[in-house]
Amino acid sequence: MIMENSNELKAFIYNSMLKEIFDIIDEDCRQQIINIIDEKMENYKNYGMQPNMNIEEIRLKYSIYSDLKKLI
Repeated sequence: MIMENSNELKAFIYNSMLKEIFDIIDEDCRQQIINIIDEKMENYKNYGMQPNMNIEEIRLKYSIYSDLKKLI
């Protein structure tokens, strides 16, 4: 139970800090970050088509990048 709360608190703090950072960066920097995230998401799509990859792990990572992009 403590571990779950710890992970939730960690995620909350990360999300809060990222939101604050994204609120102060300029549009050019924001676009560069979006481009990096898009590239990583595209890579995970490609990894997902390979038969020896862990699909659940790839979906989770893709989802995390997608959530990050929404914060921007």
